[in-house]
Amino acid sequence: MSQTRRRHVAQPFEGCPRSEGTEIVKLVNGDTLLNEIEADARAASSTGLEPPFAGALAYLAGPFSGVVILMAERTNRFVRFHAWQAIIGLGGLGLLAILLLLFAFLGLFLSPAVFRTLYVLAGIAAVAWVVAWILCVVKAFGGSAFKLPLAGNYAERKASAPDLKVGPTG
Repeated sequence: MSQTRRRHVAQPFEGCPRSEGTEIVKLVNGDTLLNEIEADARAASSTGLEPPFAGALAYLAGPFSGVVILMAERTNRFVRFHAWQAIIGLGGLGLLAILLLLFAFLGLFLSPAVFRTLYVLAGIAAVAWVVAWILCVVKAFGGSAFKLPLAGNYAERKASAPDLKVGPTG
């Protein structure tokens, strides 16, 4: 069995502020254990809140609070990641549950079996939404950049993208 060796990197990753005394651990093969977004959990947030708290607040009302936090946060990738994940992940899962419920009631015109199947699937999607919501709030509050299966990678790309400035410049 091969064991993965670790080495400690004394300097921060490029563009990632970190507090003093924080060590970033890097695997020998180049993978980071503490990725750049999680490193931003220790950096200042333009919301005026601690980044883990702001990240957890992004999930508070699902995609709606994600939009509010995204509008308030301009610099911290950790907070922006959680805001985008709330919008994309929880918003998409909630939309799926609502569409399944709508199609279930439209399925009444076809047969009771179609209604029952779609209604159960809508319930499963709703339970999955609640579980994902709780997991995301807990992970964000703990300072972790937990990625939802389908939405996490997209949210990570959106969080790292440069912010578009709205309004007059000068």
